[in-house]
Amino acid sequence: YLSSWRNAAIRELVALGDFRREDAATLGATLEPPATAQEVLESLTILEELELVGRDDQGFYRRLDSILAAGVDSSPEAVRNFQDSILELSRRALREIPRDEREISTITFSSSPERFQKIRARLKEMRQEILTLIRTDPEPTTVYQLSIQAFPASTPLGRGK
Repeated sequence: YLSSWRNAAIRELVALGDFRREDAATLGATLEPPATAQEVLESLTILEELELVGRDDQGFYRRLDSILAAGVDSSPEAVRNFQDSILELSRRALREIPRDEREISTITFSSSPERFQKIRARLKEMRQEILTLIRTDPEPTTVYQLSIQAFPASTPLGRGK
């Protein structure tokens, strides 16, 4: 699942409408950046094998659970590679997606380790609140990618490398 960002995006896309295997090119064209029909078919196969999507009686794909966290293929390396691919998408979005269609912001700050732990806890709370908003959205129409990063940009003062 984590082998490509497309798997996650396609899993979300099939929840937004009625799509069959023959709609792979249409699904691929809606992705940013676009994917080929073959790439979409590969993702659909992976998603079906992992039972993350299924097909109804008419052959339409359906997402089987609304929220999925890392765990399907959660080796640290797989998660890291997936997150790296999302960061690549973020760089692309910064350059190519109009400001009114995205939210990208940065804060550079100094903090004690204790305060940083409080910030991390608040970010986790915010993430849970966002997941609740996602779960309760009555009519989603677009797939979004949300990434949150916070990392040291220096070593602690008084501690060299």
